[in-house]
Amino acid sequence: MNSTITVFINPACGPCNALKDWLKKKGISFIEKDIINDEGVAREFREAGGMYTPTSFVEVGEEKIEIIGADFGKFEKIIKNIGLRRRVKCL
Repeated sequence: MNSTITVFINPACGPCNALKDWLKKKGISFIEKDIINDEGVAREFREAGGMYTPTSFVEVGEEKIEIIGADFGKFEKIIKNIGLRRRVKCL
């Protein structure tokens, strides 16, 4: 089963850039969604209840986990748990 990581960002947000760099360094693929330069993404962000960037969603099958902020520890825990349950390819 595949997983998807979506990260809503503001390009001028320091924690957003730190999270993107961290994910890239770990070799974790993710979908980046810019809430400043794309009104459709901004609408999607608001409809999902987003208030702060970065806000990330990790989806594995039917499960959807929200992470607010650049919480590397929470990402590590989720990725480790996913790895223990099944082989995962992040898109």
